[in-house]
Amino acid sequence: MDDYPPGHGHGWLNIHSPDPTAYGLKVRGDSMRPRIKSGEHIVVEPGVEALPGDDVVVKFVDGSAVVKELLWIRDEEVSLGSINNGIPPITRSLADIVSIHRVGAIVPRGSGMYRST
Repeated sequence: MDDYPPGHGHGWLNIHSPDPTAYGLKVRGDSMRPRIKSGEHIVVEPGVEALPGDDVVVKFVDGSAVVKELLWIRDEEVSLGSINNGIPPITRSLADIVSIHRVGAIVPRGSGMYRST
């Protein structure tokens, strides 16, 4: 996940979010398939609290990022699951995590809601 200031990304999503800090990402990988397919875009809402059961974007201190389902947060640990049953859940220390942002919407490929710049 690259950090782009507003107006400096690769395109835009024509979708409303109540979160003024919302941003869009293009998903790569199949860990959340069939809910989120590789190549689809998601609207990420950092200003909305992520709760267990929500899809989230998690950025780690090593710079890597994943899109997963938030399973739980307790005892300074976070457990993240995949929808694809072939991929086991991961549990990480909160100290390894920079941010957990809620996914507010999934934008299917071909929906006409994404425009490249």
